[in-house]
Order: sequence, then structure tokens, then C-alpha cells
Amino acid sequence: MALKNVGNFGSFDALRKTVLDIRARLGEDAPVVVALAGVNEDDRPMIAVATNEAARGLGAKAGDLVRTASKVLGGGGGGKPDFAQGGGTDASKLDEALEAAKSEVAKLA
Repeated sequence: MALKNVGNFGSFDALRKTVLDIRARLGEDAPVVVALAGVNEDDRPMIAVATNEAARGLGAKAGDLVRTASKVLGGGGGGKPDFAQGGGTDASKLDEALEAAKSEVAKLA
């Protein structure tokens, strides 16, 4: 699992593109879950998660992971099993939100 608090990142669109690019670079041979969290141009926390087919085969669903992390941030989110995004109101909890997503993935192993 690749996860990182990227700090002040700009737009959701930039975060989405970065998450999808990292997932593509890591390939399909092994299970891959990419989760990036940061702050948008309005100083609101955001998170994006992408999974590859191998990770989804083990039960890792991006939408579920984003919902878990977004709750920590005081917000919500969702999406499809392969990609999801969300946000909240408490940017001080970005690292905690990533850890919540990481804990959910660890339960699948």
C-alpha cells in the first residue's frame, strides 16, 4: 500500500490524476492500493484512493476506504471499487485518516 500526506496539493483533479498515475506505474502484478491525502486550494482536506485489479480481488475497494478515511476528516466521500475520493473539514487529521485506510487494508491480509 502506498499512502502519503501530500500537504497543500491544490485541486481534487490534480490529486485524482496523481493517484491514478501512481497506480498505473505500480502495475497489475501485485495488489496495489494508493491513497493520497492533502489540502485543496480552499484549505479543506481531501483524499483519493485507487486500487488495482489484484487488490480488488482481495477485497480492497477504493470507495469503502475513502468513506472510512473521510469520516475521520469529518466529511464523506465515495466512488467505485477502483477509484474514489472524499474530503472533510478537519485538515489536522490527514495522517489519522490515512492510518484508518491502512488499517482497513491490513484487515484484508
